[in-house]
Amino acid sequence: CALPICYVETKPGKFDAYIEDLSNVWKAYLDQQIKDGTVVSYKVLTVVSPRDGEPNLLLLVESPNWASFDLQNLEYFDELAVKLQGSIKKSQTASIDRGALRDLRGGLLAQELNFK
Repeated sequence: CALPICYVETKPGKFDAYIEDLSNVWKAYLDQQIKDGTVVSYKVLTVVSPRDGEPNLLLLVESPNWASFDLQNLEYFDELAVKLQGSIKKSQTASIDRGALRDLRGGLLAQELNFK
């Protein structure tokens, strides 16, 4: 899911494995994006008592501004894949393997409103 808020439903018995994957791969990508200035912060929220077919995790990524999305193009992510996972092929294989752990249930693009 490429949106700033991603809905994830882990497959039965795969929650811990998916959290392990997030804590390694996903976190490494986002930590690098924070260093690069294209991401401000990220969070993983667990949903209490999700109903069947609903996400049990929300992945949230905060960007500094709309312009930062222009910097997050395919070339940028290909460079990250090589830097963090060794090659684009390894990154693609890991992405396919991740499908055994979870189902993506959509996402959302939202903007924070600040009151004056």
